[in-house]
Amino acid sequence: MQKTTPLRPHKVLGRTGYGGRDLHALMLTEGFYAGIVFSYSNVSFKEDSENDVLTVAFEYEIHEVPQEVEGFDKKSFEKELGDFIVELLYYGLERDKLGFIDGEQNREDDSIKSYAQRSVLPQGGTISKD
Repeated sequence: MQKTTPLRPHKVLGRTGYGGRDLHALMLTEGFYAGIVFSYSNVSFKEDSENDVLTVAFEYEIHEVPQEVEGFDKKSFEKELGDFIVELLYYGLERDKLGFIDGEQNREDDSIKSYAQRSVLPQGGTISKD
């Protein structure tokens, strides 16, 4: 049986009707950011073939923040969202057997850049240069 990348505990809150709009909202259910309802948009990739690295960029929107988490560190939350979207991508690729991903591969040796090398698109903004 093929092992897939583990996903941190989360809930998918639906594709339609959340907040009166059609969207795919998510919520982490454990950890410091548990309960924050958010959605991703405009996920993109930039390949740096010279350094053999793939950079992930995304926009996100926060829909609800529990009172006990208000005032959270935005940079730390963006790192959490970046790490989570990479997990979701690996999980989907492995589950649906899309592309070539070696199930025995050590994730620490992957060439996907760490948070410090990812771009987060500001809402309504453009890709920032690192």
